Amino acid sequence: MNKLTKGQKDYKRRKQQGLKDARLVEREDGKRVPRITKRQLCVRVSQEASERLSVEAEKRELTKQEMLTWLLVQGLPKYSTHSSGYSLCDHDWPEHLLNPEERTVRYKGNTGTVQLNLAVSSTAWNKLECHKTATGLSKARIVQTLILNHRFLTEEQRERQRKYRDERFQWTPTDPATVTPPSKEEVERVQEALQKRQEEREAAWDQICDLLKDKRLSQIDDTQDNH
Repeated sequence: MNKLTKGQKDYKRRKQQGLKDARLVEREDGKRVPRITKRQLCVRVSQEASERLSVEAEKRELTKQEMLTWLLVQGLPKYSTHSSGYSLCDHDWPEHLLNPEERTVRYKGNTGTVQLNLAVSSTAWNKLECHKTATGLSKARIVQTLILNHRFLTEEQRERQRKYRDERFQWTPTDPATVTPPSKEEVERVQEALQKRQEEREAAWDQICDLLKDKRLSQIDDTQDNH
């Protein structure tokens, strides 16, 4: 049996890692955190689709594989549910779509002139695989159609979006030297309000329990009378 080359071993390792949407890696501080895994996607698309992908990626200062990952995740329908693995990083995929027993695929009429060989996230890869089964279209046809028909935001729209995010999530740290601590009277007023609120909640809960108790006793009495 021939030994695997270094490249073949690396490909096999990445393929195994790509079976899950995320894997645990160790940071420099020793803490283990989830990281999105990658899977290699190889499809042939038209020259027009390849150029548009490059142009849109350059506008956003992304690599082509990052741009294609974003397109697949945002442009294709939702097929998965979040699992209990790595929170929002991991997904449960429908087995009948991800690994169907039978699959009929319709390919493009013309073979693409440009080959895209890019490492996309395993989430994007699995989403494409499910969409391929659901629609009966080839991966190349799906990717090319998505690239050519996706309506990207204009530069003006992106600028408005960035401005909104900056304003919406802007946070200015407070200088501790300028903060005036609450007075003793203010602390007491807050404590009294909290105590009053707690007493009101306990009284309301007691009332609910009494009503449930009376209702249950009434049901027992009715049952005994019927017998």
